[in-house]
Amino acid sequence: MNRFAVAYVLDGLAGDKVNAIRRSCDPQSADVIDAHVTVAGPVNVEASEDDICSAVQQTAAGIAASDVVGIGGCGDFLPVTNTAFLTVSAPEVFIATHDKLIEALGWVEEYPFVPHLTVCEYLSRDETMSVCDQLNELSLDLRVRVDSLTVFSKQSGGKWLAIAKFPLVR
Repeated sequence: MNRFAVAYVLDGLAGDKVNAIRRSCDPQSADVIDAHVTVAGPVNVEASEDDICSAVQQTAAGIAASDVVGIGGCGDFLPVTNTAFLTVSAPEVFIATHDKLIEALGWVEEYPFVPHLTVCEYLSRDETMSVCDQLNELSLDLRVRVDSLTVFSKQSGGKWLAIAKFPLVR
């Protein structure tokens, strides 16, 4: 079984700023994967990297890039998981992409899809609540252009490895 996910990865100043926030709140989360908005997965599947990448490439070729998506505000998945996250201002952009990818890949996900940018997931419940309080005090209003999708494979050590990046239609 292989574990895969597809995500939009933040880069540039927005990526640097969010990665710094993630490192200060939960270094383990920041060490596992860079700042990103998961668009599909993670799932365990029998498919090969080539099969996954081919399906994502074909799907990405039919998805329009989004000019600007805002990131800011805090949410959490408590009590289900100890995850605090930054919200996205245009969830419909990610939901439409998610739905196309899930159909193309034939994946079944464990949880309902909520577009978000994970800040912490390896902390206690109380620590996660504290991170939410800290995030709510930030005046974070980042704008990013969603113009590509990256396929990730989970490695035996727990880190996620980017295996391919595909542009969206401009």
